[in-house]
Amino acid sequence: MCERIDENGMRWHPCGVRAIFALLPLALLAGCVAHRPFVSPALSSSLPDELYFMRGGFRPDEYRLTKEGLLIKSTFEAAYDRRRNDHWRTIDEVSWRTFERAVAALHIREWRTYYEERPPSIDGMGWKFTWADAQQVIRSSGVNAGPDARNPRKSVNAFGQQVTADELLGRAFAQLWESSHPLVVWPSFKTPGGVRRPPRGG
Repeated sequence: MCERIDENGMRWHPCGVRAIFALLPLALLAGCVAHRPFVSPALSSSLPDELYFMRGGFRPDEYRLTKEGLLIKSTFEAAYDRRRNDHWRTIDEVSWRTFERAVAALHIREWRTYYEERPPSIDGMGWKFTWADAQQVIRSSGVNAGPDARNPRKSVNAFGQQVTADELLGRAFAQLWESSHPLVVWPSFKTPGGVRRPPRGG
Protein backbone atom coordinates (compact mmCIF):
# COMPACT_ATOMS: atom_id res chain seq x y z
CA MET A 1 0.00 0.00 0.00
CA CYS A 2 1.08 3.61 -0.67
CA GLU A 3 0.81 4.64 3.01
CA ARG A 4 3.09 6.48 5.40
CA ILE A 5 3.01 7.11 9.15
CA ASP A 6 4.47 10.44 10.20
CA GLU A 7 6.30 11.28 13.41
CA ASN A 8 3.00 12.02 15.15
CA GLY A 9 1.56 8.65 14.27
CA MET A 10 -0.77 10.06 11.61
CA ARG A 11 -1.42 7.98 8.51
CA TRP A 12 -1.34 9.64 5.08
CA HIS A 13 -1.20 8.56 1.45
CA PRO A 14 1.45 10.33 -0.67
CA CYS A 15 0.21 8.61 -3.83
CA GLY A 16 -3.19 10.19 -3.40
CA VAL A 17 -1.65 13.59 -2.77
CA ARG A 18 0.49 13.30 -5.88
CA ALA A 19 -2.55 12.29 -7.92
CA ILE A 20 -4.48 15.34 -6.72
CA PHE A 21 -1.65 17.71 -7.62
CA ALA A 22 -1.24 15.99 -10.99
CA LEU A 23 -4.90 16.55 -11.84
CA LEU A 24 -5.07 20.11 -10.51
CA PRO A 25 -3.55 21.77 -13.65
CA LEU A 26 -6.01 19.88 -15.85
CA ALA A 27 -8.93 21.06 -13.74
CA LEU A 28 -7.70 24.65 -13.87
CA LEU A 29 -7.24 24.41 -17.65
CA ALA A 30 -10.74 23.01 -18.08
CA GLY A 31 -12.14 25.90 -16.07
CA CYS A 32 -10.30 28.45 -18.20
CA VAL A 33 -11.51 26.86 -21.42
CA ALA A 34 -15.06 26.70 -20.14
CA HIS A 35 -15.34 30.31 -19.01
CA ARG A 36 -12.74 32.51 -20.67
CA PRO A 37 -13.82 34.73 -23.56
CA PHE A 38 -12.20 34.14 -26.94
CA VAL A 39 -11.66 37.89 -27.43
CA SER A 40 -10.44 40.76 -25.29
CA PRO A 41 -12.79 42.12 -22.60
CA ALA A 42 -13.01 45.43 -24.49
CA LEU A 43 -14.14 43.71 -27.70
CA SER A 44 -16.47 41.38 -25.82
CA SER A 45 -18.23 44.34 -24.17
CA SER A 46 -18.88 45.90 -27.59
CA LEU A 47 -20.54 42.79 -29.03
CA PRO A 48 -24.35 42.58 -29.11
CA ASP A 49 -26.07 40.37 -26.55
CA GLU A 50 -27.61 38.36 -29.37
CA LEU A 51 -26.68 38.18 -33.06
CA TYR A 52 -28.27 35.73 -35.49
CA PHE A 53 -28.70 35.60 -39.24
CA MET A 54 -30.18 32.99 -41.56
CA ARG A 55 -30.72 33.26 -45.31
CA GLY A 56 -31.44 30.74 -48.02
CA GLY A 57 -33.88 28.23 -49.42
CA PHE A 58 -33.74 24.47 -48.90
CA ARG A 59 -30.23 24.58 -47.40
CA PRO A 60 -29.78 27.95 -45.70
CA ASP A 61 -26.65 29.14 -43.92
CA GLU A 62 -27.03 30.26 -40.31
CA TYR A 63 -24.67 32.44 -38.31
CA ARG A 64 -24.57 33.10 -34.56
CA LEU A 65 -22.14 35.18 -32.55
CA THR A 66 -21.69 34.76 -28.79
CA LYS A 67 -20.60 37.44 -26.33
CA GLU A 68 -17.35 35.51 -25.95
CA GLY A 69 -16.48 36.21 -29.59
CA LEU A 70 -17.32 32.74 -30.87
CA LEU A 71 -18.77 32.74 -34.39
CA ILE A 72 -20.88 29.67 -35.20
CA LYS A 73 -21.85 28.80 -38.75
CA SER A 74 -24.46 26.09 -39.30
CA THR A 75 -25.00 24.28 -42.58
CA PHE A 76 -27.38 21.48 -43.45
CA GLU A 77 -26.78 18.06 -45.01
CA ALA A 78 -29.37 18.29 -47.79
CA ALA A 79 -32.61 19.93 -48.84
CA TYR A 80 -35.38 19.50 -46.24
CA ASP A 81 -32.85 17.79 -43.92
CA ARG A 82 -32.75 19.62 -40.59
CA ARG A 83 -29.58 17.86 -39.40
CA ARG A 84 -27.12 20.66 -38.91
CA ASN A 85 -23.34 20.79 -39.08
CA ASP A 86 -21.94 23.41 -36.73
CA HIS A 87 -18.56 25.04 -37.35
CA TRP A 88 -16.77 27.37 -34.91
CA ARG A 89 -14.37 30.25 -35.41
CA THR A 90 -13.23 33.24 -33.37
CA ILE A 91 -13.37 36.86 -34.49
CA ASP A 92 -10.83 39.62 -33.92
CA GLU A 93 -10.98 43.41 -33.51
CA VAL A 94 -10.30 44.22 -37.17
CA SER A 95 -12.81 41.78 -38.65
CA TRP A 96 -15.51 42.84 -36.18
CA ARG A 97 -15.06 46.58 -36.82
CA THR A 98 -15.24 45.93 -40.57
CA PHE A 99 -18.47 44.00 -40.04
CA GLU A 100 -19.86 46.74 -37.78
CA ARG A 101 -19.31 49.37 -40.48
CA ALA A 102 -21.01 47.20 -43.12
CA VAL A 103 -24.01 46.65 -40.83
CA ALA A 104 -24.27 50.33 -39.89
CA ALA A 105 -24.38 51.24 -43.59
CA LEU A 106 -27.51 49.08 -43.93
CA HIS A 107 -29.42 51.10 -41.27
CA ILE A 108 -30.58 47.94 -39.49
CA ARG A 109 -32.23 49.94 -36.68
CA GLU A 110 -34.79 51.15 -39.21
CA TRP A 111 -35.70 47.72 -40.56
CA ARG A 112 -39.29 46.61 -40.47
CA THR A 113 -40.36 43.43 -38.69
CA TYR A 114 -41.36 41.63 -41.89
CA TYR A 115 -40.86 41.93 -45.65
CA GLU A 116 -42.99 40.05 -48.15
CA GLU A 117 -42.86 39.68 -51.91
CA ARG A 118 -45.57 41.51 -53.92
CA PRO A 119 -47.28 39.72 -55.54
CA PRO A 120 -46.36 36.59 -53.52
CA SER A 121 -45.03 33.48 -55.26
CA ILE A 122 -45.21 29.85 -54.21
CA ASP A 123 -41.49 29.07 -54.03
CA GLY A 124 -38.38 31.00 -53.11
CA MET A 125 -36.20 31.78 -50.12
CA GLY A 126 -36.42 33.37 -46.71
CA TRP A 127 -34.23 35.09 -44.18
CA LYS A 128 -34.25 36.02 -40.49
CA PHE A 129 -32.12 38.49 -38.55
CA THR A 130 -31.76 39.29 -34.84
CA TRP A 131 -29.58 41.95 -33.24
CA ALA A 132 -30.08 42.67 -29.54
CA ASP A 133 -28.04 45.17 -27.55
CA ALA A 134 -28.62 47.70 -24.77
CA GLN A 135 -29.99 50.22 -27.25
CA GLN A 136 -32.49 48.12 -29.21
CA VAL A 137 -33.74 44.63 -30.03
CA ILE A 138 -34.09 44.14 -33.78
CA ARG A 139 -35.99 41.16 -35.12
CA SER A 140 -36.60 41.20 -38.86
CA SER A 141 -37.41 38.58 -41.47
CA GLY A 142 -38.70 38.21 -45.00
CA VAL A 143 -39.83 35.84 -47.73
CA ASN A 144 -38.63 36.57 -51.27
CA ALA A 145 -38.23 40.23 -50.29
CA GLY A 146 -36.09 42.44 -48.11
CA PRO A 147 -35.29 46.02 -47.13
CA ASP A 148 -34.28 48.54 -49.74
CA ALA A 149 -30.56 49.17 -49.14
CA ARG A 150 -31.10 52.95 -49.21
CA ASN A 151 -34.53 53.11 -47.60
CA PRO A 152 -35.07 50.13 -45.27
CA ARG A 153 -38.70 51.07 -44.64
CA LYS A 154 -39.34 50.15 -48.26
CA SER A 155 -39.71 46.49 -49.29
CA VAL A 156 -37.90 45.23 -52.40
CA ASN A 157 -38.58 41.90 -54.11
CA ALA A 158 -35.66 39.48 -54.20
CA PHE A 159 -34.32 38.03 -57.48
CA GLY A 160 -34.76 41.38 -59.18
CA GLN A 161 -32.25 43.86 -60.52
CA GLN A 162 -31.95 45.63 -57.17
CA VAL A 163 -29.90 43.99 -54.40
CA THR A 164 -31.79 43.81 -51.10
CA ALA A 165 -30.22 44.85 -47.79
CA ASP A 166 -30.57 41.34 -46.36
CA GLU A 167 -28.46 40.01 -49.24
CA LEU A 168 -25.79 42.60 -48.45
CA LEU A 169 -26.01 41.56 -44.81
CA GLY A 170 -25.42 37.96 -45.85
CA ARG A 171 -22.28 39.04 -47.70
CA ALA A 172 -21.07 40.86 -44.58
CA PHE A 173 -21.55 37.72 -42.49
CA ALA A 174 -19.72 35.64 -45.10
CA GLN A 175 -16.82 38.11 -45.04
CA LEU A 176 -16.76 38.03 -41.22
CA TRP A 177 -16.58 34.25 -41.38
CA GLU A 178 -13.77 34.23 -43.93
CA SER A 179 -11.73 36.73 -41.91
CA SER A 180 -12.22 34.90 -38.60
CA HIS A 181 -9.85 32.34 -37.12
CA PRO A 182 -10.22 28.54 -36.86
CA LEU A 183 -10.90 27.46 -33.32
CA VAL A 184 -7.95 25.74 -31.62
CA VAL A 185 -9.52 25.16 -28.18
CA TRP A 186 -12.49 22.91 -27.46
CA PRO A 187 -15.09 25.19 -25.85
CA SER A 188 -17.28 23.83 -23.07
CA PHE A 189 -20.75 24.95 -24.09
CA LYS A 190 -23.91 23.69 -25.77
CA THR A 191 -24.92 24.42 -29.33
CA PRO A 192 -28.32 25.99 -30.11
CA GLY A 193 -29.63 22.45 -30.66
CA GLY A 194 -28.58 21.51 -27.15
CA VAL A 195 -25.94 18.98 -28.24
CA ARG A 196 -22.29 19.22 -27.23
CA ARG A 197 -20.13 18.93 -30.37
CA PRO A 198 -16.39 19.00 -31.13
CA PRO A 199 -15.15 22.16 -32.87
CA ARG A 200 -14.65 22.40 -36.62
CA GLY A 201 -12.48 25.13 -38.01
CA GLY A 202 -13.81 24.97 -41.57
